[in-house]
Amino acid sequence: IASRVLLQKLSKEVMGQSVSNETRHAAYQKAFINNFADAIQGKVLDERLKQFDIERLAQELVIERDDLFEYMGLQILYERYFLRLDGRRIELPQIFWMRISMGLAINEKNQTEKAIEYYHTISQLHYSPSTPTLFNSATIHPQLSSCYLTTIPDNLPDIFKCLSDNAQLSKWSGGLGNDWTNIRGTGSLIKTVGIPSQGVVPFLKIANDVRVLNMGPRCGLGEITVPAVQPGSSIMPGKVNPVIAESMAQVCAQVIGNDAAIAFSGASGLLDLNVMLPVMAHNLLESESILASASMMFADKCIAGLEANREKCEQQIEWSMSMVTSLAPIMGYDKASALAKQAVKEGKTVRQLCLEQGVFSLDELDKLLDPRTMLHPKA
Repeated sequence: IASRVLLQKLSKEVMGQSVSNETRHAAYQKAFINNFADAIQGKVLDERLKQFDIERLAQELVIERDDLFEYMGLQILYERYFLRLDGRRIELPQIFWMRISMGLAINEKNQTEKAIEYYHTISQLHYSPSTPTLFNSATIHPQLSSCYLTTIPDNLPDIFKCLSDNAQLSKWSGGLGNDWTNIRGTGSLIKTVGIPSQGVVPFLKIANDVRVLNMGPRCGLGEITVPAVQPGSSIMPGKVNPVIAESMAQVCAQVIGNDAAIAFSGASGLLDLNVMLPVMAHNLLESESILASASMMFADKCIAGLEANREKCEQQIEWSMSMVTSLAPIMGYDKASALAKQAVKEGKTVRQLCLEQGVFSLDELDKLLDPRTMLHPKA
């Protein structure tokens, strides 16, 4: 009832008078023809609309389709979408749909026929164009889209810049979309799960590096120490196991397994039917959930508490044969190579041999064998 009352109010505004049911159809067609002519003259609608067969389009209007609208839908059209001329609305629902259809068909060869085809699809609510088209179709500013797609580059500065751009675009855009392809895949369900499945590779690499570098405390590399989150090793008293890194690695394995199951499920569709969607959805949601929890746990309970074993690191560097690299430009490659081989054979450091053979003084060796000078290229 509310929508019919609103429609009567709108009809009087658009047609300029109250009409009966018997005269409504003719008045509707007349309002379409006259209001369009006024809107073209008033520089509201595109001049090219004169190319259409307006009389024929008026005959195609199915005014009974106004009854498809409930009150809220009609109220939104009334307040936001119907065109105004000199402060007065000049469109009813079917005039509105026809105007949009004409705008969409304006560059077609058979303009009128195409407009009629579009009208009967849109006016029956089988399809509705986007908001920019509803606002602007057939007007002198026929913007058919105000949507923006941002391709996100794979680096943190540009990721945050794109978020800032989206925040500003959202003030006037009809829609925003982000293309995350460069940061490991978006799109269909199979590609979407590629985000966690490929994204776990860095997590797995870091977790494994932590495990290797933590090997010790006396055997193995032992270059870092992980936080102790449990009493100790069950087979080696006093050893701190990298259990958080191990948990992270297990989560990565599960996510990669889930991804394989989803990929297999996606390939298991039969013609237009795929009954594997439940397992695909389950694995996708599980991957997102466990990866989110594990990454926070890994960051808070492992990475944040890592400590470098400076003494062990310095000892490893001193015993490394790479120390002789900085001597090669001074004493020549052949001599440096022979010195390195002798150090390995005798179980001595490069520094010890240089001092024993009097090749360099202690002060010279402190400068030449400073590992920090080998961190960057030299001119």
